[in-house]
Amino acid sequence: MRPLGFVLACLSLTLAACGDDSSPGTSTTAAGGSGSTGMADGTTAASTGGPMGTTAMGGTGDSGSSSGTSTGMADGGSGTTEGGSESTGEGLCMPDEPGCGCDGIDVPDIDGLDENNDGIDGLAYCSVFVSALGGDDGNGGLSPDAPVATLARGIEIAQGFDPPRAVLVAEGTYVETVTVGNGTSMYGGYDASSWTRNLQTNTSTIEGTQARTLIANDIDLPTEIDGFTIVARDYVGGGQSTYGVWVRNAIGGLLHLDYCEIVGGTAGDGADGVDGAPGPNGGDGMPADQGTPGAGGASMCGATGGTGGHGDVCPSENGLPGSAGGDPTAVGAGGSAGSSNCDGCFDGASPGSLGGSGAVGSNGMAGTAGSDDDGSFGVMGLWQAATGSDASFGFNGGGGGGGGAGGFDSDPFGCEIDGSSGPCSGGGGGGA
Repeated sequence: MRPLGFVLACLSLTLAACGDDSSPGTSTTAAGGSGSTGMADGTTAASTGGPMGTTAMGGTGDSGSSSGTSTGMADGGSGTTEGGSESTGEGLCMPDEPGCGCDGIDVPDIDGLDENNDGIDGLAYCSVFVSALGGDDGNGGLSPDAPVATLARGIEIAQGFDPPRAVLVAEGTYVETVTVGNGTSMYGGYDASSWTRNLQTNTSTIEGTQARTLIANDIDLPTEIDGFTIVARDYVGGGQSTYGVWVRNAIGGLLHLDYCEIVGGTAGDGADGVDGAPGPNGGDGMPADQGTPGAGGASMCGATGGTGGHGDVCPSENGLPGSAGGDPTAVGAGGSAGSSNCDGCFDGASPGSLGGSGAVGSNGMAGTAGSDDDGSFGVMGLWQAATGSDASFGFNGGGGGGGGAGGFDSDPFGCEIDGSSGPCSGGGGGGA
């Protein structure tokens, strides 16, 4: 399941505006010649514009046969400028005008306001432009008409200036892992054609190609990341962690993420542990020595075989069951002893039976994943998941049961079995 994205709004800036549509802007007074006002009665005409408005004062007119133009220097007369820069006639400031070039103040904002009247929200003549929808990393990137294509190239260009320039980013998806430049702010949400800024309609998305999508390391200059959707990479396996934004050594208060949606990726599952090797087989049991039973087979883990039954007692004994070394594995039962005759001559004692086989031990339980979702950060600043539990060992196999002893034949007056007289013991059972 992909974690829910979230929006960070960390910084609020209050800026002194350079002019707006509600107040007169810089004014230019021009003394016009005959007919400059275009007024039939020769009266004075005045026009007040917006941020870079002009006020034109006309001279004495004739019958109005000539129409005047007010561009700051009226046709046919000499003009003087008062109180500021001359208007271009298009309502935009020029790069060499005070407040319009790199000395201007127009930090891109959520409302997309062009506060220094240079045509865009931001500094049109002092920014780096990036567009995934038509940019080329071979371009200079210093104007909206020649944007570069990748954020990495835009940051590289911006870092070549002192102080670093801002990077203005058009709508589109940027499939790259981005290392933030110290002091280089980035602003998304621009239209790729008009370069107007609207975060609701122009989405600038960064999709990481590595485990970290946005990397901010050693930040000691004011740096802002504003108006982006930042998507962490998904992984399938390998125990791989994934980060939308990774920050280390940023001086407090200097790095800000504003109006950003950060979408967490899916981390990769850890690799399965290898299966444990089967335990070694137990040793073979020993054969009986006449009536003495054979010992059970040895085992490294205590899962020994059963001892055979005694055949030198009357009645003969069953074999003993095997052992599983303390594990709950089923073991082999001891074999039954043969028939014995302890009170009279019995010439047909029967053999004992084989001991039963022990059961195969069961597999161990698989290890479990870590239960602490928070994990921890290592000395290199990388997150480490909590350690899961190891797999358990499998159970020992059960030892086989010892063989039962042969039957015992006894007669107080003596008997003969195969030429022998007196009590006749059965053969001991063999160990399993």
